[in-house]
This record gives sequence, C-alpha cells and structure tokens, in this order.
Amino acid sequence: MKSRSRLRAMSLSRSRTLSGFCCRQLTALPMLPLPNPKKLLERVHTAEAVIFNRLQALAQIPDSPEHAAERQAMEDALNALRVLKRNKLNFPDWETK
Repeated sequence: MKSRSRLRAMSLSRSRTLSGFCCRQLTALPMLPLPNPKKLLERVHTAEAVIFNRLQALAQIPDSPEHAAERQAMEDALNALRVLKRNKLNFPDWETK
C-alpha cells in the first residue's frame, strides 16, 4: 500500500490537471474494458483522493466563475467513478430507484 505522503504528493501534482482533460478521461472509463480489478480499484481510489484534495483546496478559495467549470468537471468525474465501481467492481448501487 502506498504511503500517505506519496499519495499526497501524487495528488498535489495531479490536481492541476483536473479541470479538463483528466476529467474527460474519467467519464469515459465505465465504457472501457479494464482487465485487473485490483489495479482498477487502486486507480479509482487514487482518482478519488486527487479529486478530494482538489475540492479541499478549492474550498479555501472564494467562489469564482472560473472554478465553477472545474467543480462541475470533478462532479462529473466522481459520477463516472461511481458508475465504474458499480458496473466493473460490483460495488452496491446506493441510489434509490
């Protein structure tokens, strides 16, 4: 398991990429055939940690229109990760139907 400091360093270095390309990639993940469930779960946890850290950083900054798009991209990415966890990793569906 990765140390917290290493995960934090990875999160900080990746947080700048969340606003565009990275989040678009995450939304495509549920449609991709991903082989190793253990590796996939590790990547999902890393992505969630990166998004969480960036949301924490944005919480310290006053709201501005330029961050609205980034927040929306992160919300979309988290939704994609939920679908990925449900469909590919057999997590339970917590949404009421």
